[in-house]
Amino acid sequence: MTTTLKQTDIKINPAEQKHIDQHVAKLNTIVKKYGTGVMLEIEVGRLSRHHRKGEIYHAECNLTLPKKLLRAEAEGQDVITAFEACRKELLREIDRYKTSKEEGNYRQARKLKKMSRMTPLAWRGEGREEEKSEETEEVY
Repeated sequence: MTTTLKQTDIKINPAEQKHIDQHVAKLNTIVKKYGTGVMLEIEVGRLSRHHRKGEIYHAECNLTLPKKLLRAEAEGQDVITAFEACRKELLREIDRYKTSKEEGNYRQARKLKKMSRMTPLAWRGEGREEEKSEETEEVY
């Protein structure tokens, strides 16, 4: 996984950098099964130079997975709280992505199981349509 950290209107001190690196390493272990094409872009910065109090720091994470882009944004009173909120939101998005991939497999398996229990006459196939056309011709 390639990681890019962008700092907007601030300079991150070494303690904050270490904190971000630790959590990026944990994210790396979660997404390593998706291959080498995974890319994480993190942007941390201030919203504006005008405000001095409140949630003035902004964190944004873009995780590029195969055929999918997961995105999370958060604001906080300092860089670490903003990044933590963003990381938690990104973990929720990753979990949602994983369950949607697994759900497709289960849905297909359920469909095949249902088809195996049914007789070929009950399927919506070509043979069934011919039978319906013959029935309608007899009525007229």
